[in-house]
Amino acid sequence: MKYHTKEYFEWTKTRWPHSKEYQKKRTNLIFEELGFYNSTWPNDLAPSYIMSNENNEKQFKNNQIIFKVFMPTSKHNNIDEEQFNTYTLDLNQNYLIFETMHYCELLSIIKSNLDLFNQIKEGKTNENYNH
Repeated sequence: MKYHTKEYFEWTKTRWPHSKEYQKKRTNLIFEELGFYNSTWPNDLAPSYIMSNENNEKQFKNNQIIFKVFMPTSKHNNIDEEQFNTYTLDLNQNYLIFETMHYCELLSIIKSNLDLFNQIKEGKTNENYNH
C-alpha cells in the first residue's frame, strides 16, 4: 500500500481512528515542508514522521540523528492497551523533547526550533547548544 493514496487514508481510519490530524492529507504536506517524511508502517503502534541526517532513508546507520514525531492514537492514554493521547517529539527514539495534547502546539515548537533541529541533524551545532 502506498502513502498519499485514497486507499492508505481509508486504511488509517480503521487502524488509528482517533488520529484525526494524521489522516488529513495536509498533515503530510506540512511535515514534508518542515523536512520530515512519513515513517509509519502498518504494524506501528502510532503514526509517525521522521527527520534524519541519513537523507530520510528508512535504514539508518549508527551515527544517526533522528527527530521523530508520534501522533496520538486515542482520546485516552492507556499504555497497557497501547493507546496514546499525546503528540510527542523525540531525539533518536530515546530522548523526549516535547509532548503535548495539541497539534498546533507541536507544530509551533517544531517551527520555532527548525533551524536548531537542522543544525543538530547536520552536526553543525555550536558550543552553546552542547550545554
